[in-house]
Amino acid sequence: MIEIGIPELNFITNIPSICLLYFFYGLAFFFLGASIAVKDMKGSELKLAGCLWMLAGFGFTHGSHEWLELYLLLQGRYISMTEILYIKFVTVLSVVLSFVLLLAFGIKLISAVSNNKWAKWLKAVPAVLFIIWVIHLWKYGFTMDIPFFEMADMRARNTFGLIGGLMTAYGLIVYSKEVKTLSLPISKNLYYAGLFL
Repeated sequence: MIEIGIPELNFITNIPSICLLYFFYGLAFFFLGASIAVKDMKGSELKLAGCLWMLAGFGFTHGSHEWLELYLLLQGRYISMTEILYIKFVTVLSVVLSFVLLLAFGIKLISAVSNNKWAKWLKAVPAVLFIIWVIHLWKYGFTMDIPFFEMADMRARNTFGLIGGLMTAYGLIVYSKEVKTLSLPISKNLYYAGLFL
C-alpha cells in the first residue's frame, strides 16, 4: 500500500523541537508588546501608564531577538559566514536593547512609586552595567566570531537582563501595594507578576 504524505504536514513534523520553542517563545514576547501597544493609556492617571511603552519595547525587541536566533537555526547552513556574523551582531544589539528597556521600565516604576532618596541613584545603574558589560567584552577580546557574540549575549543577560528583571519585579510588587485601594484583583495580579518575574 502506498502512503501519500501531505508536504505541509511533513514539513511541520520535520521541524526540530528547539525551533518550535524559539518560535513560541518569541511569539509570547510579541504578544506582550502588542497587548501593551494597543492599550490607550493617555488619559490614565496610573503611574504605571507613563512607562508602559518601555515594557512594550522590551517585548518587541526580545521577540525579534528570539526569531533572529530561530532564523539562524533554520537557515544557518544555507547562508554565508559573513551573513551569520552580521545576524549574530544584530541579535546581540537586540538582546541588549530589550534588557535595557526592561531595566529602564523597572527603574522608572520604582522611581514613580518610591519616595526614598536612593531611588534617584537608580538612573546610574544602566551606565554602571554597560561599563561592566564592556569590561567583560574587552577582557575576552573583541573578536568578530560566533563565540564572541554568544559570550556578549550571555553577559548581557547576566548584567542588563538579571538586574532589569529584578528591578521590574520589585517595582511591580511595590506598585501592587499602591493600587490595592483602587482594585484588589489588579493589585494581586501585579504582585504575582512581580513575584514570578
